[in-house]
Parts: sequence; C-alpha cells; structure tokens
Amino acid sequence: MSAGVSPGIRAAAPILKDASKVAILQDPEGLDNGLRAQADPKRVTDFLRGHGVAVDTVINVRGRKIGPTLLQGAADFGAGLLVAGAYRHSRLQEAIFGGATQAFLSEAKGPHLLIAH
Repeated sequence: MSAGVSPGIRAAAPILKDASKVAILQDPEGLDNGLRAQADPKRVTDFLRGHGVAVDTVINVRGRKIGPTLLQGAADFGAGLLVAGAYRHSRLQEAIFGGATQAFLSEAKGPHLLIAH
C-alpha cells in the first residue's frame, strides 16, 4: 500500500514512530482531485499504523490560503514537525499567487518541516 500514499508520508514514517502524538491535517475542499486517494485519512492512517505510527486525530482545516491555514492548524495541535508535499503550482503561479510551500518556508516560528515532492 506504500504506493498509495504521498512521498512525504513514506519519508516521514520512520521519524514519526518517535512522535508523542500525530495528526493528519488537510483541507478536504482544497485537495486536487488527483491527490484525493493518496490523501485519504484512512489510507494514510492505515499506512502509518503499518509502520508503527499511531495517528491521534484527523484535523480538517479550511481557509482561503492553505499554507497559513495548515501552519495555524499545526500550531493549534502543538506540532513540532509538519510533513508536506510540494508539487502543485508552477514557479510562475507560486511567484504571483504564493502557495503553501512558500508559506511554510517563509514562516520563521513554525514547526520543523519535512517537504517531499
């Protein structure tokens, strides 16, 4: 089932084994249709459990700008690490409109990041 989750989740599984608590944060309304299956919370939870990681909760966030919204959700949860994919927008779109990755990288006081493409 590892092919069914994002590269970030696969990369983070060994690190997350030592976490005191784990949450899946996502904006279900903002998910690209092509990513819905691999971002399905049950699929991610099952994958992580199979790798010895207990998921405490699923947190659905909503906001106009997904990057700051996810960062706020992570802060509210008390996350020390945010695992994220980086892949949706072209560099031009990101430069003009911003994006989640840009928000993650520009936040000085946010959680540590593991970003995978």
